Amino acid sequence: TWKVRSGRAAWNAKNAGISKNLFFMALTNGTAATGLTDGSFDVKKITCDGGAFATFTNAITEVGSGWYYVQWTAGETNCDQAAAVFHATGTTTQEIKLNFNP
Repeated sequence: TWKVRSGRAAWNAKNAGISKNLFFMALTNGTAATGLTDGSFDVKKITCDGGAFATFTNAITEVGSGWYYVQWTAGETNCDQAAAVFHATGTTTQEIKLNFNP
């Protein structure tokens, strides 16, 4: 059974974009959520510096074994702190916090 940890912080370059920000998705029973497509996600939101949540610009891609990634645009990283939220039917909500260096 996978234990999903939310809210882990990572440091990235501000206003540089992120080519592949990895995150793990688990089913509500704790096992890896596999086979999800971008369209499976009913929530894929981002907030910068506590502003209103917006939908990610780019698609979510499966890596395998419950791991997925999304590319962040430069505009989505043009802040000091960002939070991302992901959810698909049958999964637990995954939350990520990122900090950006100037």
